[in-house]
Amino acid sequence: MSSGKTEDELKQILYSELIGYQPELKTYNITRLALVFSIAAMLIGIVGLAALAPRLPVVEMKIKDIGPQGENPFLNYATIRVKGEVISVPSVSISQGRISLYFTISDETGSIDVRAYDPVASQMIKEGKVPLPGDIFIGEVQVRVRETYSYLIIQGINLFEIKTRSGDVIEVTSLSLNIPQGTLVRATGRATNLRNVSAGWLFDLQTSGGTITVLVPTFVTILDTRRASFAYNNISIGAELTITGVVYHYRGTSPEIVVRKLEDIVIKTPVVQPGIPPGLNVVKLRDLARYVNSMVLVSVTLRGLGYESGTQMPYII
Repeated sequence: MSSGKTEDELKQILYSELIGYQPELKTYNITRLALVFSIAAMLIGIVGLAALAPRLPVVEMKIKDIGPQGENPFLNYATIRVKGEVISVPSVSISQGRISLYFTISDETGSIDVRAYDPVASQMIKEGKVPLPGDIFIGEVQVRVRETYSYLIIQGINLFEIKTRSGDVIEVTSLSLNIPQGTLVRATGRATNLRNVSAGWLFDLQTSGGTITVLVPTFVTILDTRRASFAYNNISIGAELTITGVVYHYRGTSPEIVVRKLEDIVIKTPVVQPGIPPGLNVVKLRDLARYVNSMVLVSVTLRGLGYESGTQMPYII
């Protein structure tokens, strides 16, 4: 049946329909696809790093590049290798029965603090791996970065080594700044002027050539209190001693001997006093506040007796 339209009109209608046709298009969320691809790439990267980590070398860094003033926050928690000379006597702190050690190292570019916490700190003391001034510390450490400073943490007893100065022990009767820091020396004399300082015990050794200051650091005595008490008692009452230790330039101006272990204190003529139980500290009255809840020995002169009626303690010295 004829539609009544010419052939040209039919072609025009067909062309118009073709031009107006638009196929249905599927839409995709590009943002979601990008997020999925990003997560996948990140997971692949983490797995790859975990597989390569055991084979990646630890980078050795100079102290300046670590950023001792907190200049390099991207190193926080990074493990690096560092080498430096110990320039301070290690200090000790105890919190809730746990020991922490602190000391400072330096190289030609700067200085930075190094710390060790228990159980590593106690292992270092027991195994004699606590460095002294003049020693060279070489080890793998973790960097911790704060706003204004950075420090290094020793994470294992086998992750560092200490190199001491080579050479024989030098016998001395006096010290001077001409003796390099870290030099191993030995001196004999009579102990005087014992006092407790923040770093440990400090006393003077009267030798044939003068007076030498000796420091027994806290870490030397902290784990062996019985032998430490015996040494302390004899030092306090003037025993003759032979001391072996390293030279330390305190504040760069005052040389002194720093003892590395209790065995380096040899008591040549122990002062034995009848009636003194072993292990008691002999202290002066001015130092009693440091020995609260401890039994100590004091030597005093009785100036008089008094009596106050109605008190629980009638005799007052």
